[in-house]
Amino acid sequence: YFVGFPFLFMYNILSTMFTSIGESKIPLGLLIFSSILNIIMDLWMVAGLGLGVFGAALATLIAQGISAVFSSLIFFYRMRQYKSPFHWFDGQELHYMLRIAIPSVLQQSTVSIGMMIVQAVVNPFGTQALAGYSATMRVENVFSLIFVSIGNAVSPYVSQNLGAQKIGRIKKGYHAALVLDLCFAVLAFIIIETLHTQISSLFLGKDGTAFAYQVSGDYMRWIGYFFIFMGIKMATDGVLRGLGIMRPFLIANMVNLAIRLSVALIFAPRFGIAFVWLAVPAGWLANFLISYAALRKSWPDDRIAVSCNGCMDSAETKK
Repeated sequence: YFVGFPFLFMYNILSTMFTSIGESKIPLGLLIFSSILNIIMDLWMVAGLGLGVFGAALATLIAQGISAVFSSLIFFYRMRQYKSPFHWFDGQELHYMLRIAIPSVLQQSTVSIGMMIVQAVVNPFGTQALAGYSATMRVENVFSLIFVSIGNAVSPYVSQNLGAQKIGRIKKGYHAALVLDLCFAVLAFIIIETLHTQISSLFLGKDGTAFAYQVSGDYMRWIGYFFIFMGIKMATDGVLRGLGIMRPFLIANMVNLAIRLSVALIFAPRFGIAFVWLAVPAGWLANFLISYAALRKSWPDDRIAVSCNGCMDSAETKK
């Protein structure tokens, strides 16, 4: 599976590049193709050839590899419509990319490590508590993908309009993202409030005890009230990334993680497992407030327009 990471990286990079040129349907189609191919290869290699776990890993490698190659071929074909010269390597562009990429990598890596620490806090409460917590974490991840995707869509939208000096569209896009987040947050609340037991049963099944269902239900219903905080945080972070303002983005996400970890580590062992998730909305809200404060400082049209004009003047001077 580790051998297949370059293909996974290649697909994710190309997926973002397709989105930046307005071709977001292509990576969706390739993802569907890769997923179906992966399922077919799993059935053949695990059930047919009897390769077991290795067969599942090999099927994933092959599916991701084929999808990445197709992505590359389609991308280079689509890029033929642009007349600008193509350079295989540009050190200055790499520097610009790393300024945006490194904070994102640090943020996502630390969040993953933080979630592992939180799970370690849950472990002493027993296997059934862990089962209930893990079930709701999966549900949270499913709904989170909606808001993460909206935030990821905002970033190229903002950068495109910033480059085109259509500053007014940035605010319109941000407001549209907030409306989408509100709609999906309401939908998530309704689904969780009415179907939380049925959703938990999808992951716990008949083996889940009453305690596991209680943990899952309490956690799920609690976060169901606060998905709007996650939505507006993701949209605001997306605008910051699109503007290239990465330091506040990183600080806001670190504060978010610090709140979740500190409350879980300090209070959960003393007062109960509920404190593992009680601080989740507080982390999301603090993240949004820090990001929005930074965005407000960089929001004036004149400042951005002057910056854009300065970039263009510099480019013209180099020519």
